[in-house]
Amino acid sequence: MRSIVWDITSKCNLRCKHCYNAEKYFNHEVEDLNLSEIKKMFIKLKKENYTKVNILGGEPLFSDHFIAVIELLTEMDFDIMVTSNGILLNSDLIEIILLSNISTFLVSIDGSDSFSNDLVRGNGSFVKATNNLKELISKNEYRDGKMNIGIAFTITKSSINNITGMVDLCKKLNVSNLFVTPLMEAGNAVNDNFNSLKTTSNEILDSIEKMIKYSQQNYPSLSFLIDARPSVIYYLKKKYPINLGYTIGFTRCSFLDGQLYVHSTGEVHPCGLHSLEIGKESQKKGYFNANEAPNIRNLVAFRDAFSSKYFSNFLSSMSLLEKKSYHEMCLKCPVKSDCYPCPFQYKGTMYECDWAFLKLGEFEKTVGDWLINKKINIDISKYVEDENYLEVFSSLAEGANLDDSYNNYRIFSDRELSFLDFIDVLIYFEKRFLIKIGREKV
Repeated sequence: MRSIVWDITSKCNLRCKHCYNAEKYFNHEVEDLNLSEIKKMFIKLKKENYTKVNILGGEPLFSDHFIAVIELLTEMDFDIMVTSNGILLNSDLIEIILLSNISTFLVSIDGSDSFSNDLVRGNGSFVKATNNLKELISKNEYRDGKMNIGIAFTITKSSINNITGMVDLCKKLNVSNLFVTPLMEAGNAVNDNFNSLKTTSNEILDSIEKMIKYSQQNYPSLSFLIDARPSVIYYLKKKYPINLGYTIGFTRCSFLDGQLYVHSTGEVHPCGLHSLEIGKESQKKGYFNANEAPNIRNLVAFRDAFSSKYFSNFLSSMSLLEKKSYHEMCLKCPVKSDCYPCPFQYKGTMYECDWAFLKLGEFEKTVGDWLINKKINIDISKYVEDENYLEVFSSLAEGANLDDSYNNYRIFSDRELSFLDFIDVLIYFEKRFLIKIGREKV
Protein backbone atom coordinates (compact mmCIF):
# COMPACT_ATOMS: atom_id res chain seq x y z
CA MET A 1 0.00 0.00 0.00
CA ARG A 2 1.50 3.32 -1.06
CA SER A 3 1.07 6.15 1.42
CA ILE A 4 2.39 9.55 2.40
CA VAL A 5 2.98 11.27 5.70
CA TRP A 6 2.21 14.92 5.09
CA ASP A 7 2.57 18.03 7.21
CA ILE A 8 -0.49 19.94 6.05
CA THR A 9 0.76 23.13 7.70
CA SER A 10 3.83 24.54 9.41
CA LYS A 11 1.67 26.53 11.85
CA CYS A 12 0.79 25.37 15.34
CA ASN A 13 -1.13 26.84 18.26
CA LEU A 14 1.14 25.15 20.83
CA ARG A 15 4.87 25.14 21.53
CA CYS A 16 5.45 21.74 23.12
CA LYS A 17 8.81 21.12 24.78
CA HIS A 18 9.30 17.90 22.86
CA CYS A 19 8.08 19.03 19.41
CA TYR A 20 10.33 17.45 16.76
CA ASN A 21 9.16 19.92 14.09
CA ALA A 22 9.95 23.12 15.98
CA GLU A 23 13.30 23.84 14.34
CA LYS A 24 11.91 22.99 10.91
CA TYR A 25 8.90 25.29 11.05
CA PHE A 26 8.79 27.74 13.95
CA ASN A 27 12.03 29.70 13.76
CA HIS A 28 11.76 31.09 10.24
CA GLU A 29 9.32 32.00 7.50
CA VAL A 30 7.82 28.96 5.75
CA GLU A 31 5.83 28.98 2.51
CA ASP A 32 3.25 26.21 2.81
CA LEU A 33 1.56 24.70 -0.23
CA ASN A 34 -1.56 26.62 -1.22
CA LEU A 35 -4.86 24.87 -1.88
CA SER A 36 -4.35 24.78 -5.65
CA GLU A 37 -0.94 23.15 -5.20
CA ILE A 38 -2.38 20.68 -2.71
CA LYS A 39 -5.06 19.62 -5.20
CA LYS A 40 -2.43 19.08 -7.90
CA MET A 41 -0.33 17.02 -5.46
CA PHE A 42 -3.17 14.62 -4.70
CA ILE A 43 -4.10 14.25 -8.34
CA LYS A 44 -0.50 13.10 -8.93
CA LEU A 45 -0.68 10.76 -5.94
CA LYS A 46 -3.94 9.23 -7.10
CA LYS A 47 -2.52 8.56 -10.56
CA GLU A 48 0.41 6.72 -8.98
CA ASN A 49 -1.85 4.54 -6.81
CA TYR A 50 -1.21 6.15 -3.46
CA THR A 51 -4.17 5.32 -1.24
CA LYS A 52 -3.42 6.50 2.31
CA VAL A 53 -2.57 9.92 3.79
CA ASN A 54 -1.31 10.44 7.34
CA ILE A 55 -1.87 14.13 8.10
CA LEU A 56 0.38 15.85 10.64
CA GLY A 57 1.65 19.40 11.14
CA GLY A 58 2.22 21.85 12.73
CA GLU A 59 -1.29 21.42 13.96
CA PRO A 60 -3.57 20.09 11.19
CA LEU A 61 -6.68 21.85 12.51
CA PHE A 62 -4.75 25.16 12.45
CA SER A 63 -4.47 24.94 8.66
CA ASP A 64 -6.67 27.31 6.65
CA HIS A 65 -7.24 24.43 4.23
CA PHE A 66 -8.05 21.60 6.63
CA ILE A 67 -11.77 21.31 5.85
CA ALA A 68 -11.27 21.76 2.09
CA VAL A 69 -8.50 19.13 2.09
CA ILE A 70 -10.53 16.60 4.07
CA GLU A 71 -13.46 17.05 1.70
CA LEU A 72 -11.15 16.69 -1.31
CA LEU A 73 -9.47 13.53 0.01
CA THR A 74 -12.84 12.02 0.89
CA GLU A 75 -14.11 12.74 -2.61
CA MET A 76 -10.96 11.11 -4.04
CA ASP A 77 -11.44 8.11 -1.71
CA PHE A 78 -8.13 8.35 0.16
CA ASP A 79 -7.89 6.63 3.53
CA ILE A 80 -7.07 9.43 5.99
CA MET A 81 -5.36 9.44 9.36
CA VAL A 82 -5.04 12.63 11.40
CA THR A 83 -2.96 13.38 14.49
CA SER A 84 -3.96 16.58 16.30
CA ASN A 85 -3.42 18.26 19.65
CA GLY A 86 -7.23 18.42 19.89
CA ILE A 87 -7.35 22.00 21.17
CA LEU A 88 -9.22 23.39 18.15
CA LEU A 89 -11.83 20.66 17.87
CA ASN A 90 -15.38 22.00 18.11
CA SER A 91 -18.89 20.70 17.44
CA ASP A 92 -19.05 21.89 13.82
CA LEU A 93 -15.62 20.53 12.97
CA ILE A 94 -16.42 17.19 14.61
CA GLU A 95 -19.47 16.83 12.37
CA ILE A 96 -17.32 17.39 9.27
CA ILE A 97 -14.69 14.92 10.51
CA LEU A 98 -17.25 12.20 11.18
CA LEU A 99 -18.69 12.54 7.67
CA SER A 100 -15.26 12.22 6.05
CA ASN A 101 -12.92 9.40 5.05
CA ILE A 102 -10.87 9.83 8.22
CA SER A 103 -10.47 6.27 9.51
CA THR A 104 -8.20 7.13 12.45
CA PHE A 105 -8.11 10.31 14.52
CA LEU A 106 -5.50 10.63 17.26
CA VAL A 107 -5.28 13.32 19.91
CA SER A 108 -1.85 13.92 21.45
CA ILE A 109 -1.95 13.82 25.25
CA ASP A 110 1.31 13.31 27.11
CA GLY A 111 0.26 12.75 30.68
CA SER A 112 -2.65 11.42 32.71
CA ASP A 113 -3.38 14.74 34.39
CA SER A 114 -2.97 18.48 33.87
CA PHE A 115 0.31 18.63 35.75
CA SER A 116 2.23 16.01 33.77
CA ASN A 117 0.70 16.87 30.37
CA ASP A 118 0.81 20.65 30.65
CA LEU A 119 4.44 20.55 31.77
CA VAL A 120 5.22 19.38 28.24
CA ARG A 121 2.36 20.71 26.11
CA GLY A 122 1.47 24.01 27.81
CA ASN A 123 -0.94 25.33 30.42
CA GLY A 124 -4.58 24.44 29.91
CA SER A 125 -3.92 21.99 27.09
CA PHE A 126 -4.95 18.89 29.04
CA VAL A 127 -8.43 20.10 29.97
CA LYS A 128 -9.18 21.42 26.47
CA ALA A 129 -7.88 18.32 24.69
CA THR A 130 -9.64 15.81 26.93
CA ASN A 131 -12.97 17.69 26.83
CA ASN A 132 -12.88 17.87 23.03
CA LEU A 133 -11.79 14.25 22.74
CA LYS A 134 -14.72 13.21 24.93
CA GLU A 135 -17.15 15.00 22.60
CA LEU A 136 -15.57 13.44 19.50
CA ILE A 137 -15.86 9.94 20.99
CA SER A 138 -19.44 10.49 22.09
CA LYS A 139 -20.58 11.71 18.67
CA ASN A 140 -18.65 8.97 16.88
CA GLU A 141 -20.41 6.33 18.96
CA TYR A 142 -23.78 7.97 18.37
CA ARG A 143 -23.28 7.72 14.61
CA ASP A 144 -21.85 4.24 14.11
CA GLY A 145 -18.46 4.16 15.84
CA LYS A 146 -16.68 3.52 12.55
CA MET A 147 -13.79 5.90 13.23
CA ASN A 148 -10.82 4.64 15.26
CA ILE A 149 -10.17 7.28 17.89
CA GLY A 150 -7.18 7.17 20.18
CA ILE A 151 -4.59 8.98 22.21
CA ALA A 152 -1.04 9.47 20.94
CA PHE A 153 1.20 9.36 24.00
CA THR A 154 4.92 10.15 24.18
CA ILE A 155 6.56 8.82 27.33
CA THR A 156 8.69 11.43 29.10
CA LYS A 157 10.14 11.93 32.55
CA SER A 158 7.06 13.99 33.52
CA SER A 159 4.64 11.10 32.87
CA ILE A 160 6.58 7.96 33.70
CA ASN A 161 5.95 8.04 37.46
CA ASN A 162 2.19 7.72 36.92
CA ILE A 163 2.26 5.58 33.80
CA THR A 164 -0.80 3.54 34.81
CA GLY A 165 -2.74 6.78 35.00
CA MET A 166 -2.84 6.80 31.19
CA VAL A 167 -4.90 3.61 31.30
CA ASP A 168 -7.26 5.19 33.83
CA LEU A 169 -7.57 8.25 31.58
CA CYS A 170 -8.41 6.09 28.55
CA LYS A 171 -11.04 4.25 30.56
CA LYS A 172 -12.53 7.50 31.87
CA LEU A 173 -12.76 8.98 28.35
CA ASN A 174 -13.85 5.67 26.77
CA VAL A 175 -10.77 5.72 24.53
CA SER A 176 -10.22 2.34 22.90
CA ASN A 177 -6.75 2.88 21.36
CA LEU A 178 -3.51 4.08 22.93
CA PHE A 179 -0.56 4.79 20.61
CA VAL A 180 2.72 4.88 22.53
CA THR A 181 5.74 6.59 20.96
CA PRO A 182 9.29 7.32 22.09
CA LEU A 183 10.72 10.79 22.60
CA MET A 184 12.57 11.88 19.45
CA GLU A 185 15.75 13.93 19.71
CA ALA A 186 14.83 16.72 17.30
CA GLY A 187 13.34 20.21 17.19
CA ASN A 188 12.61 21.47 20.70
CA ALA A 189 13.66 18.14 22.22
CA VAL A 190 17.40 18.69 22.01
CA ASN A 191 20.10 19.65 24.50
CA ASP A 192 18.64 20.73 27.89
CA ASN A 193 15.03 20.01 26.91
CA PHE A 194 15.92 16.52 25.76
CA ASN A 195 17.89 15.78 28.91
CA SER A 196 15.04 17.03 31.12
CA LEU A 197 12.47 14.87 29.32
CA LYS A 198 14.30 11.70 28.36
CA THR A 199 14.28 8.40 30.23
CA THR A 200 16.40 5.32 29.65
CA SER A 201 15.32 2.62 27.21
CA ASN A 202 14.82 0.15 30.06
CA GLU A 203 12.72 2.65 32.02
CA ILE A 204 10.48 3.18 28.99
CA LEU A 205 10.07 -0.54 28.33
CA ASP A 206 9.48 -1.36 32.00
CA SER A 207 6.84 1.38 32.16
CA ILE A 208 5.14 0.05 29.02
CA GLU A 209 4.95 -3.42 30.57
CA LYS A 210 3.63 -1.93 33.80
CA MET A 211 0.94 -0.08 31.85
CA ILE A 212 -0.08 -3.21 29.92
CA LYS A 213 -0.22 -5.35 33.06
CA TYR A 214 -2.38 -2.72 34.74
CA SER A 215 -4.63 -2.48 31.68
CA GLN A 216 -5.13 -6.26 31.63
CA GLN A 217 -6.52 -6.04 35.15
CA ASN A 218 -8.42 -2.76 34.94
CA TYR A 219 -9.27 -1.99 31.28
CA PRO A 220 -8.68 -5.15 29.21
CA SER A 221 -10.50 -3.85 26.12
CA LEU A 222 -7.89 -1.12 25.58
CA SER A 223 -5.75 -1.71 22.47
CA PHE A 224 -2.10 -0.66 22.40
CA LEU A 225 -0.02 0.25 19.35
CA ILE A 226 3.57 0.65 20.45
CA ASP A 227 6.51 2.06 18.53
CA ALA A 228 9.05 -0.54 19.60
CA ARG A 229 10.99 -3.44 18.11
CA PRO A 230 8.76 -6.43 17.24
CA SER A 231 10.65 -8.55 19.80
CA VAL A 232 9.26 -6.32 22.57
CA ILE A 233 5.68 -6.85 21.42
CA TYR A 234 6.35 -10.57 20.89
CA TYR A 235 7.31 -10.93 24.56
CA LEU A 236 4.42 -8.80 25.84
CA LYS A 237 1.85 -10.68 23.75
CA LYS A 238 3.10 -13.97 25.18
CA LYS A 239 2.57 -12.76 28.70
CA TYR A 240 -0.58 -10.64 28.58
CA PRO A 241 -3.99 -11.44 26.99
CA ILE A 242 -4.52 -7.94 25.64
CA ASN A 243 -4.64 -6.34 22.19
CA LEU A 244 -1.09 -5.32 21.31
CA GLY A 245 0.56 -4.32 18.08
CA TYR A 246 3.33 -2.32 16.49
CA THR A 247 3.47 -0.08 13.45
CA ILE A 248 5.29 -1.65 10.53
CA GLY A 249 6.34 1.85 9.51
CA PHE A 250 8.35 2.03 12.74
CA THR A 251 9.72 -1.50 12.93
CA ARG A 252 10.68 -1.71 9.27
CA CYS A 253 11.72 0.97 6.78
CA SER A 254 8.58 2.91 5.88
CA PHE A 255 10.31 4.25 2.79
CA LEU A 256 11.10 0.78 1.44
CA ASP A 257 7.52 -0.22 2.27
CA GLY A 258 6.11 2.46 -0.03
CA GLN A 259 5.74 5.54 2.15
CA LEU A 260 7.03 9.06 1.49
CA TYR A 261 7.20 12.12 3.71
CA VAL A 262 6.09 15.52 2.40
CA HIS A 263 6.86 18.82 4.14
CA SER A 264 4.26 21.55 4.37
CA THR A 265 6.42 23.35 1.77
CA GLY A 266 6.08 20.50 -0.73
CA GLU A 267 9.57 19.06 -0.20
CA VAL A 268 9.57 15.28 -0.73
CA HIS A 269 11.71 13.11 1.57
CA PRO A 270 12.18 9.36 1.99
CA CYS A 271 11.17 9.79 5.65
CA GLY A 272 11.59 12.21 8.54
CA LEU A 273 15.13 11.10 9.39
CA HIS A 274 16.79 14.22 7.98
CA SER A 275 15.40 16.49 10.72
CA LEU A 276 16.43 14.24 13.64
CA GLU A 277 19.79 14.79 15.30
CA ILE A 278 20.97 11.39 14.06
CA GLY A 279 19.90 12.43 10.55
CA LYS A 280 21.94 15.61 10.80
CA GLU A 281 24.96 13.52 11.80
CA SER A 282 24.39 11.32 8.74
CA GLN A 283 24.36 14.39 6.51
CA LYS A 284 27.58 15.68 8.05
CA LYS A 285 29.14 12.33 7.13
CA GLY A 286 28.05 12.88 3.54
CA TYR A 287 25.49 10.09 3.31
CA PHE A 288 22.82 12.36 1.85
CA ASN A 289 21.86 16.04 1.67
CA ALA A 290 18.28 16.98 2.55
CA ASN A 291 18.83 20.45 1.09
CA GLU A 292 18.68 18.72 -2.31
CA ALA A 293 15.17 17.41 -1.66
CA PRO A 294 12.90 17.68 -4.72
CA ASN A 295 9.72 19.74 -4.36
CA ILE A 296 6.33 18.55 -5.52
CA ARG A 297 5.84 21.95 -7.15
CA ASN A 298 8.54 20.98 -9.65
CA LEU A 299 7.83 17.26 -10.07
CA VAL A 300 5.73 15.94 -12.91
CA ALA A 301 5.13 12.79 -10.85
CA PHE A 302 6.11 11.58 -7.38
CA ARG A 303 8.12 8.74 -8.89
CA ASP A 304 10.50 11.36 -10.32
CA ALA A 305 11.73 11.98 -6.76
CA PHE A 306 13.37 8.54 -6.76
CA SER A 307 15.74 9.55 -9.56
CA SER A 308 16.88 12.69 -7.72
CA LYS A 309 20.42 12.94 -6.34
CA TYR A 310 19.04 13.14 -2.81
CA PHE A 311 17.06 9.88 -3.03
CA SER A 312 19.85 8.09 -4.91
CA ASN A 313 22.43 8.99 -2.25
CA PHE A 314 20.00 8.09 0.52
CA LEU A 315 19.38 4.62 -0.91
CA SER A 316 23.03 3.90 -1.73
CA SER A 317 24.15 5.01 1.75
CA MET A 318 21.45 2.87 3.35
CA SER A 319 22.71 -0.11 1.37
CA LEU A 320 26.29 0.67 2.39
CA LEU A 321 25.42 0.86 6.10
CA GLU A 322 23.06 -2.11 6.14
CA LYS A 323 24.15 -5.07 8.28
CA LYS A 324 23.34 -8.76 7.98
CA SER A 325 22.58 -8.85 11.68
CA TYR A 326 21.90 -6.12 14.26
CA HIS A 327 21.64 -8.33 17.33
CA GLU A 328 22.91 -11.75 18.39
CA MET A 329 19.33 -13.05 18.34
CA CYS A 330 18.44 -11.72 14.88
CA LEU A 331 18.74 -15.01 13.02
CA LYS A 332 16.64 -16.84 15.63
CA CYS A 333 14.14 -14.04 16.20
CA PRO A 334 10.56 -15.25 15.57
CA VAL A 335 9.46 -11.81 14.29
CA LYS A 336 12.50 -10.96 12.17
CA SER A 337 10.38 -10.56 9.02
CA ASP A 338 8.78 -7.47 10.57
CA CYS A 339 12.07 -5.96 11.71
CA TYR A 340 14.46 -3.78 9.73
CA PRO A 341 16.40 -1.40 11.98
CA CYS A 342 17.29 1.86 10.27
CA PRO A 343 20.95 1.57 9.19
CA PHE A 344 21.43 5.31 9.74
CA GLN A 345 20.25 5.11 13.36
CA TYR A 346 22.07 1.93 14.41
CA LYS A 347 24.63 2.69 17.15
CA GLY A 348 26.12 -0.75 17.78
CA THR A 349 23.44 -2.30 19.95
CA MET A 350 19.70 -2.89 20.11
CA TYR A 351 18.63 -2.01 23.65
CA GLU A 352 15.02 -2.98 23.05
CA CYS A 353 16.00 -6.47 21.87
CA ASP A 354 18.34 -6.88 24.85
CA TRP A 355 15.40 -6.10 27.13
CA ALA A 356 12.92 -8.27 25.23
CA PHE A 357 15.02 -11.44 25.11
CA LEU A 358 16.08 -11.07 28.73
CA LYS A 359 12.42 -10.78 29.72
CA LEU A 360 11.46 -13.64 27.44
CA GLY A 361 14.07 -15.88 29.10
CA GLU A 362 12.73 -15.00 32.57
CA PHE A 363 9.19 -15.60 31.33
CA GLU A 364 9.97 -19.09 30.01
CA LYS A 365 11.43 -20.06 33.40
CA THR A 366 8.31 -19.04 35.33
CA VAL A 367 5.35 -19.44 32.99
CA GLY A 368 5.21 -23.18 33.60
CA ASP A 369 3.90 -22.47 37.10
CA TRP A 370 0.86 -20.60 35.82
CA LEU A 371 -2.39 -22.42 36.49
CA ILE A 372 -5.50 -23.15 34.46
CA ASN A 373 -7.87 -21.65 37.03
CA LYS A 374 -10.99 -22.08 34.93
CA LYS A 375 -12.05 -23.89 31.76
CA ILE A 376 -15.49 -23.48 30.18
CA ASN A 377 -17.10 -26.88 29.62
CA ILE A 378 -18.41 -26.45 26.07
CA ASP A 379 -17.84 -27.87 22.62
CA ILE A 380 -15.65 -25.19 21.01
CA SER A 381 -15.61 -26.86 17.58
CA LYS A 382 -18.53 -24.56 16.69
CA TYR A 383 -16.29 -21.54 17.19
CA VAL A 384 -12.76 -22.83 16.44
CA GLU A 385 -11.89 -24.70 13.24
CA ASP A 386 -8.16 -25.23 13.73
CA GLU A 387 -7.63 -28.89 14.71
CA ASN A 388 -4.49 -28.02 16.65
CA TYR A 389 -6.41 -25.51 18.77
CA LEU A 390 -9.11 -28.09 19.43
CA GLU A 391 -6.51 -30.60 20.60
CA VAL A 392 -4.91 -28.03 22.90
CA PHE A 393 -8.28 -27.20 24.46
CA SER A 394 -9.12 -30.88 24.94
CA SER A 395 -5.83 -31.47 26.75
CA LEU A 396 -6.45 -28.75 29.36
CA ALA A 397 -7.69 -29.45 32.87
CA GLU A 398 -8.67 -27.03 35.62
CA GLY A 399 -6.03 -26.76 38.34
CA ALA A 400 -3.17 -28.00 36.17
CA ASN A 401 -0.09 -25.83 35.68
CA LEU A 402 1.08 -24.98 32.17
CA ASP A 403 4.08 -27.32 32.24
CA ASP A 404 1.80 -30.29 32.98
CA SER A 405 -0.77 -29.01 30.48
CA TYR A 406 1.85 -28.86 27.74
CA ASN A 407 3.14 -32.33 28.53
CA ASN A 408 -0.42 -33.64 28.47
CA TYR A 409 -0.95 -31.99 25.08
CA ARG A 410 2.18 -33.63 23.69
CA ILE A 411 0.90 -37.03 24.81
CA PHE A 412 -2.54 -36.29 23.46
CA SER A 413 -1.39 -34.97 20.07
CA ASP A 414 1.12 -36.00 17.43
CA ARG A 415 1.39 -32.43 16.13
CA GLU A 416 4.49 -30.27 16.57
CA LEU A 417 3.84 -27.20 18.72
CA SER A 418 6.54 -25.42 20.73
CA PHE A 419 5.88 -24.41 24.32
CA LEU A 420 5.76 -20.70 23.41
CA ASP A 421 3.32 -21.40 20.57
CA PHE A 422 1.27 -23.43 23.05
CA ILE A 423 1.14 -20.32 25.26
CA ASP A 424 -0.11 -18.33 22.26
CA VAL A 425 -3.04 -20.71 21.88
CA LEU A 426 -3.88 -20.39 25.57
CA ILE A 427 -3.82 -16.59 25.29
CA TYR A 428 -6.17 -16.93 22.31
CA PHE A 429 -8.58 -18.96 24.46
CA GLU A 430 -8.28 -16.55 27.37
CA LYS A 431 -9.12 -13.54 25.19
CA ARG A 432 -12.32 -15.35 24.26
CA PHE A 433 -13.14 -16.19 27.90
CA LEU A 434 -12.84 -19.94 27.30
CA ILE A 435 -10.23 -20.32 30.03
CA LYS A 436 -8.82 -18.24 32.87
CA ILE A 437 -5.10 -18.39 33.59
CA GLY A 438 -3.72 -17.70 37.06
CA ARG A 439 -0.49 -15.71 36.98
CA GLU A 440 -0.05 -15.25 40.71
CA LYS A 441 3.41 -16.85 40.87
CA VAL A 442 4.90 -14.63 38.13
